[in-house]
Amino acid sequence: MTVSQVLLIPRLLILINAACASVGMVFLFLTGELKMPADAMMVSVAVVAIFVGFMVALFWADRQTSSPGSQSDASGQKRRSF
Repeated sequence: MTVSQVLLIPRLLILINAACASVGMVFLFLTGELKMPADAMMVSVAVVAIFVGFMVALFWADRQTSSPGSQSDASGQKRRSF
């Protein structure tokens, strides 16, 4: 990425936020309800993505540390207690 592209990103986000705000005002006028702002929606998606990633990591770690025989006892053999 060049410097001009990096400087363009905040301007683009400001334009998107302004467009969402104007659409939100029309929506507020028509329905009497205000929809969620774009920046709040992006934060919500990021938080959910972090929790999903944490869930996947915990599932993976659980699968790595569990013993293979603990999932099912299909062999039918009795084990001796010590």
